[in-house]
Amino acid sequence: MNLYENRFRAWQQATVPLSGRFYLTGYDEVWFYVKPYQASSVFDQNRAYTALGFNIKPGWRFETAYMNQVVLVRSGRVLDVNHILAFSILSNAPFRSK
Repeated sequence: MNLYENRFRAWQQATVPLSGRFYLTGYDEVWFYVKPYQASSVFDQNRAYTALGFNIKPGWRFETAYMNQVVLVRSGRVLDVNHILAFSILSNAPFRSK
């Protein structure tokens, strides 16, 4: 049986330019269950992320990143800790030209 649950997510991010094309960025994202919930703890997971970014051209960038993800399994007795190396291409370019 699936039960409906809600989670609260808080995200804090900072970006520091290093030069015209390079930057450092990092964020911390924490998730909590909101009552009523079926887990044994209010805490769900935390994601800490840090990356070196490169502005390819306006609207496009590339990041090489490390993420540490900590997830509390539903029993509340075991923390899963995941170490993630990520390579991302990001865009905020418009989908079509005007």
